[in-house]
Amino acid sequence: MAESLRSLVYVRNVENEEDITISLLINGKQRNMKRSKQEPLKKVLQRIAINHAEKKSEGKKKRKTHVVSENGTDIKINCGGDTVSGDTPNCYAWLEKNILTIGNTEYAIVINPPTVLGVNISACCMAGYPIIPECQLEFADQCNWAWYFENTKLCSKHVYVPTHVHVGHCLRVSCTPISKDGICGVTIEKTTPKIVTGLAACLSDSRYQFTPAIQEKNMFRILSYNILADYYATQQYSRDVLYPYCKPEALEVAYRQCLLGKELPSYHADIMCLQEVGVRCYASYLRPLMDACGYCGCFHKKFGQAPEGEAIFYQASKLTLVKECAISLAEFLKHDDVNVDLFQQLKCSKSLIQSLLTKSSLCQVVLLRNRTRTNHVFAVANTHLISHPLADHLRIIQTELCLRYLNKVIVEFKHLEDQGTDVLPIFCGDFNSCPEFAVYEYVLKGSISSTHPDWLAHRHYEKLVAEKKQLKEAGKLSENETCLEDSDDILGHVNQQTAIEQRKEGMRSTADKLDDFPGIELRHSFNFINGTGLPAYTNYTAGFSGILDYIFVDKSKVKVDHFLPLPSHSSVVKHVALPSVEHPSDHLAIACDITLF
Repeated sequence: MAESLRSLVYVRNVENEEDITISLLINGKQRNMKRSKQEPLKKVLQRIAINHAEKKSEGKKKRKTHVVSENGTDIKINCGGDTVSGDTPNCYAWLEKNILTIGNTEYAIVINPPTVLGVNISACCMAGYPIIPECQLEFADQCNWAWYFENTKLCSKHVYVPTHVHVGHCLRVSCTPISKDGICGVTIEKTTPKIVTGLAACLSDSRYQFTPAIQEKNMFRILSYNILADYYATQQYSRDVLYPYCKPEALEVAYRQCLLGKELPSYHADIMCLQEVGVRCYASYLRPLMDACGYCGCFHKKFGQAPEGEAIFYQASKLTLVKECAISLAEFLKHDDVNVDLFQQLKCSKSLIQSLLTKSSLCQVVLLRNRTRTNHVFAVANTHLISHPLADHLRIIQTELCLRYLNKVIVEFKHLEDQGTDVLPIFCGDFNSCPEFAVYEYVLKGSISSTHPDWLAHRHYEKLVAEKKQLKEAGKLSENETCLEDSDDILGHVNQQTAIEQRKEGMRSTADKLDDFPGIELRHSFNFINGTGLPAYTNYTAGFSGILDYIFVDKSKVKVDHFLPLPSHSSVVKHVALPSVEHPSDHLAIACDITLF
């Protein structure tokens, strides 16, 4: 059990740092002193004496082993009954075996205690939307939270949802760090901005009537959602070109997180696959949010510069984690033995191989065991394919790599598991491909021919890449175009409608065969069906609308009961397009309820 804060003095002493920090309560006030490790102890004791007397004084009387404050209180450090010399360097005086004595009060010395380095609260605090403080900890594994309104304690949770009662007022939150040994550190308090009135309604509010929590033991809700990474939403190019119709404040991180904080838990999904999840967004917002709602999560950052990746959350009351893993599709293609045949077929085109090996796309896979029927394990793959509008050929290959990786994980698991275990594959994500193109056809049919017209995208894509490279080398690309050159995820949003029309009209002719890449035949053995049907769109911007997101489930192992309908089109275009002040992403969440056979 942790000792009272009033009987502890905290000392931060980190190797390779020149100073130590000493923290303790003196006369009810928290005192923090940063001192040199080599400074003699007597100087720190003098400072403590000054603080204890509550006023500064000159000409302190120095003693060899201890100090007396102005009010006559004896201040010293004892070691095994002996007083530590005042000439002892701080680094040897402030040890856990020693005791600081101030008059009749003894302080146990705690080295490197659990510490709150800082607490940040979003500038956007709306009634009806979760507030999740971001906390930086040192020497701590967790912390205790408490929320207060005026002098009333509201709750002891990390996440709090203010109500209309709090509008116009500030809330107060306290954070107490705790070490793995149960030692409590100094409690830090933070005040929120004034709570403002929340939105009367968001775009997805009408969908929640279709997503009550599932009670049936053999039914599960699967969700996939590209939440739009903060990294892309806050680019100036996004504000000026991609989403000029969206109010700038609605693209701010704090505002969009508020909307997500209300939306995601409201779907009551058992398995939630998210794409474009920011590194910081996951760690400081989504993970504590979903943890408070009974979920566990796994996150994997994309390989490369972009600070975003994929995340899977699962309902801990229904599922347990067996395994989580992820792979760079580029590295998987190049280095895994299961792809030797594929790599050899692709090597005939150096430009194609180069394009594939420079992409940051990954495939995330988790194995989740059904708590009720433990012989059933979900193998869930989550991905976000390259979004360049002319890269159909690359998306076909990336899809094949995802399927091969999912199959490899399943095979390895079955090798170690009992023969009676039934594995149920699920393939989710933002595929950046409409149903009329090869990716959708391949996943559902299980094969694609070498003469499929989408292989012709190679020529158009490589021609564009070559032109861009020449302009870049000549210094003729604008700053925005250079940004696009380095980010396929942003480039994928540009002129998509035009690109799709070009593909329909000009790339369906097999007469325009490529000399360097004739296309390849691919096959897979999964029995997938589309679990979410074909809505009007899953992505809606001013420049493009269409279906890019899918949830594929195994038709031989599950039955799709129903899927989540879209909000009304009038509500989607209420603010021109997405994202908007009522919706945080340019995508809409998709979901389906499945029942196990």
